[in-house]
Amino acid sequence: MTATTTEPRTYGGWRRSRSLGIGRLDSRQTVILMTAVLVPLLAAAFGAVRLAFVLAGVALPVLGLALVQRGGVLLMDLALARARWQWAAWRGETSYRGGVFAELPRAWDLPGVLAPTTLLDVEEPGRGRVGVVWNQRTGWMSVTLLLSPAGALLADRATVEQQVAAWGDLLASLADDETVRAAAVTIELVPESGTQLADHVAGRLDPDAP
Repeated sequence: MTATTTEPRTYGGWRRSRSLGIGRLDSRQTVILMTAVLVPLLAAAFGAVRLAFVLAGVALPVLGLALVQRGGVLLMDLALARARWQWAAWRGETSYRGGVFAELPRAWDLPGVLAPTTLLDVEEPGRGRVGVVWNQRTGWMSVTLLLSPAGALLADRATVEQQVAAWGDLLASLADDETVRAAAVTIELVPESGTQLADHVAGRLDPDAP
C-alpha cells in the first residue's frame, strides 16, 4: 500500500484595488498631470506664448504637490489637511472645554472629530442588542460584529473549500451592496505550536484500548 500525500491548498488571485491612472498614479494625480501639461501647450498652440510660460510656471509647483510624497502622503493632501485644520481653528472647532461634572446628556460627548458621533442601541434579529456608532454629520454608521467560525482542523478538504468559498461570496456581496461603504476584518490569533489538538488527543488515549 502506498501512501498518497496531498499538497496544502492555497488561495490566490488576490489583487490590490487601485483607481484608473497612468502607471502608479491614481485618477486624481493623472487628471492634474494631464491638465498641467495640456493647458500650457494649448496656450502656446493658440499663439499665447507668454501666457504659456506663465501657466507652465504655475503648473510646476502644482505637479510637485500632486506627485511628491512625504511619509507616504502626498504634499497636496498634507497641504489640504493643514488648510482644513487652520480653518477649523479660526472657527474655534479645535478647542474643547469640559469639566469634571457635566449635565446629561452631554456628559459622554466626545471632543474633536468624534464630536458628531453617538452610540445607538439597536436590536438585531437573531443576535440580540448591538451597538451602532452613528456619525450625525456624514450619516454613516459603523457596526462591529463578533464572528466565531468553526475550526478547520477536524473538517475534510471539501468542507474547508466550501467554507472559504462562502466567505468569498460574503465579501463579494458586500462589495456590490451600495449601502456598505467599507468593511474591515480583524483576526485574532493565539501563538501556539500547531500541535495543540494532537497533544490533546494523545494525552487522552488509553494504551490498553483495542
